[in-house]
Amino acid sequence: MTSNTPETTLRNQICYYLDKLQIRYLVYDCKGSFNPIKKIFFPKKWPYRKGVSDLIIWHNDNTYFIELKAGKNKQTQEQLDFEAWIVRNNRCIYRVVYSLNDLILILK
Repeated sequence: MTSNTPETTLRNQICYYLDKLQIRYLVYDCKGSFNPIKKIFFPKKWPYRKGVSDLIIWHNDNTYFIELKAGKNKQTQEQLDFEAWIVRNNRCIYRVVYSLNDLILILK
């Protein structure tokens, strides 16, 4: 969670924005998940599922699964499979985000 990739930079910008607006979210990666409100890191205790979105956001009675991408990066097959599963089996919103502005438009 401390790497300095373009996607990490984007994640940090989005987390700062969500914190500022007090919007609940969870950061998810292969090491586990982080609850920024309680400042608690949950190490991976269950089998990590490849393809799970980077952020889960709860806002205005909706659950958003947000996959972060930088530049021309595209979703992996595992991410496409997870998106299909989320859309098919849940009443959640799944989006790929390339910038903070993309997220702002989604949450409006």
